[in-house]
Amino acid sequence: MNVNNIPFGSQQSHFTGKPDILPGGFTFDKEHQKLSVGDIVSAGTLGICDELNRTIRIIKTARVSNISEDGRKVELCTYPYNDPCFKVGERVYKADCTNVDFSTVPKIEKIKETGVYVLYLSCPIPDLKENDIIEQMVESDGIAVEIGKADCLTIRNVELTDLDAGVDVTQSTGIFSVKEKLIPPIPNSQKDPTGKFLIGNPHIKLISILE
Repeated sequence: MNVNNIPFGSQQSHFTGKPDILPGGFTFDKEHQKLSVGDIVSAGTLGICDELNRTIRIIKTARVSNISEDGRKVELCTYPYNDPCFKVGERVYKADCTNVDFSTVPKIEKIKETGVYVLYLSCPIPDLKENDIIEQMVESDGIAVEIGKADCLTIRNVELTDLDAGVDVTQSTGIFSVKEKLIPPIPNSQKDPTGKFLIGNPHIKLISILE
């Protein structure tokens, strides 16, 4: 198992203190999600924990920085805290949309990762604007839905040097919090009504970097 972990406690930590690490060791769920050697999964990425199989399925999100005139070329923010890892063939849509026919959801046809991270889509995403969040979608009874409600977060940046890379996750920030502005974007659908906790796990608290 080969993995490069960026140590916890860097100069600008994603957490206000050291979060609890879920014990036992986990790997990414490569059976139900596309990942590749060389991908970087950013610290603070939303995940769904399968404790029985000891796997984590990440929720792929990114913020839009620019859109072409025809809407099919979408540039994504790659600030130091977010490394998108979408794959060709995946479906993406504007986060927090509901009752969308899955057959109308664009498929990623090409990805450019050098310099600016760009998705080339099979068709435009309606009403997509700069600064919107896009998210990987899957099908449920013909409707596009997010892959699930996150119940954990990755703790460190993880570079996949093989597809069995281990990953540390937290299911509780304890007395601490995660700085939302320093992690991949979180759709409102993943937050409770206060916007300060995850719906899927109220033990994970979110704060702005100014708090």
